[in-house]
Amino acid sequence: MIIVGIGNNAARATDYVPPNSCTPEGGGHAAYLAFIRSELIPYIELAVGGSPARRALLGHSHGGSFVYYALFADAPGAHLFNAYLASDSSMGCMPSVVESWEAAYAASFAALPVRLHMSHTATNTLDAAFAQRIRDRRYTQLSAHEQAYGGTHTGIIPMAFADAVAFAIAP
Repeated sequence: MIIVGIGNNAARATDYVPPNSCTPEGGGHAAYLAFIRSELIPYIELAVGGSPARRALLGHSHGGSFVYYALFADAPGAHLFNAYLASDSSMGCMPSVVESWEAAYAASFAALPVRLHMSHTATNTLDAAFAQRIRDRRYTQLSAHEQAYGGTHTGIIPMAFADAVAFAIAP
């Protein structure tokens, strides 16, 4: 397993999300995904290796919202990752935007050929409702799992990440 951690704390409010009620300076999410696609992944695969068929994207908070953006940005068969792991997203800052990404995808495609792990705190009702919305779509080829955790937004990270990675690499 190759794990690539992208250190980006300083620009997370810009790079991970569109402008929203929590971080109006957002808007770099499309460019950030383009960077991952055209620069980071080719560099990692050339320098270190890896399997394009086994890539996973994991993010928490604004990173979790970015995971949803990346998931719905590509058509079936063109997904950059085979597993998308969203943890306690910041959807509360932009619920209609995240829902519009999914709605636009659903309007064009019935298949979602990926593994999707959605985790959140037990009190995050927006993420829970979004997970239900995705289940209600009955996307073909989708392997999805939702998990709610007791604890705080940052407190759930160790459990949520461990479960998400296990889900991503399961046969």
